[in-house]
Amino acid sequence: MSNEKDCLYIGYNNNVNSIVSNGMNVFNSMGRYWRDTIILTDTDHIPTDMRYIYLIPLTGNQLTNSNIVCATKNTTIPENVLNDIYKKRCVILFDYCIEGIGEGRELRSIDQFITSLCSKYTIDMSSVFYMTGDIKRNYKISCHGFTYSLFDMTNEPLSIERFNEIVVGIAEKKERLIKLSCLNRRDKNFRLYLLQSLYDISKNGDVIFSMLDNGEDTPNVLHGAEVKWDKGFIDSLPLIYDITFDNSGPSSGINNLVHTGSYINIVTESHFEEDTIFFTEKTFKPIIMMQPFILVSTAGSLSKLKSFGYETFPELFDESYDEIKNPRDRLDFIAKEIKKVYSYSSSQLSNKLYNILPKLIHNAVLHKSITSDPNKIYSILKKEIYNE
Repeated sequence: MSNEKDCLYIGYNNNVNSIVSNGMNVFNSMGRYWRDTIILTDTDHIPTDMRYIYLIPLTGNQLTNSNIVCATKNTTIPENVLNDIYKKRCVILFDYCIEGIGEGRELRSIDQFITSLCSKYTIDMSSVFYMTGDIKRNYKISCHGFTYSLFDMTNEPLSIERFNEIVVGIAEKKERLIKLSCLNRRDKNFRLYLLQSLYDISKNGDVIFSMLDNGEDTPNVLHGAEVKWDKGFIDSLPLIYDITFDNSGPSSGINNLVHTGSYINIVTESHFEEDTIFFTEKTFKPIIMMQPFILVSTAGSLSKLKSFGYETFPELFDESYDEIKNPRDRLDFIAKEIKKVYSYSSSQLSNKLYNILPKLIHNAVLHKSITSDPNKIYSILKKEIYNE
């Protein structure tokens, strides 16, 4: 943007204590907004005739597990920023777009923290905004809230060379050694339940199912009903493979060998039981790598993904699983569909990938176009905060 007067300023202060998303520092958390439309700088360096947004990143885990009084006490807003807020030059943006949960105790904690901090500094709620990654956002909060989805800022696209290499491999029906891949770090109850349901095939050499946690502290309850963990399965945790992490592709967060070496990706998203829709990089890694997937997420998530223009894969799965409201029933249905696809031979799976290649290319190209829009967050902030 040629004229700085048209840019948005996001201000920060090096000495400010703030609750920061997923352990990231303030610079990293705000860095994803960096485009030529936004100027990120210390508040002392913002021209006095320019308005600005003061960003406070949030993490629900810290707010849920911490004393709200303590969190409020430990979060400080500099005096110069306060004066600018009182003069209507500055607004506060509480950023929770890296997380998606928006209900129950966690939402109440976030709302309580926002209201407590604003009360501490006598800040009018008209100067306060809340940004979440929850696309569904069927709840109310004390200040004006809006959505900025994580998928708008996720991993970089493939290089042309890598893109063509994957396309040629699928077009030539090259067989892959692995039928299914499902990479997990945290042992959430629905992930454990799914992997336990697939335990019989997980022992084979043609799947990669990982789980870095050991399952010891995971509640044995799913949708209010007790789950009986299989001792053999629990004893097999953690599931760690001796796999070279090939990060030569689009992002250091994508293991290229796993995605291009397996036919189907099982995406176990961050949320499953909650009344929310939230996409993370987990969903878009197989899209970037042109790999078909089944989406293990909250009800309606697949439909929402399709509404953004992405193609899904009814040629492989009965996608009515997305409409099943009961989480346990939905998981059981998904497990059945995964086992069905696993029963196909490598030759059959190679043919199926060949037949859906146009969809895989479409998704990768669409994702690149969505995430490469330099004005996306600029336009959202202008509309939601400044009504422009």
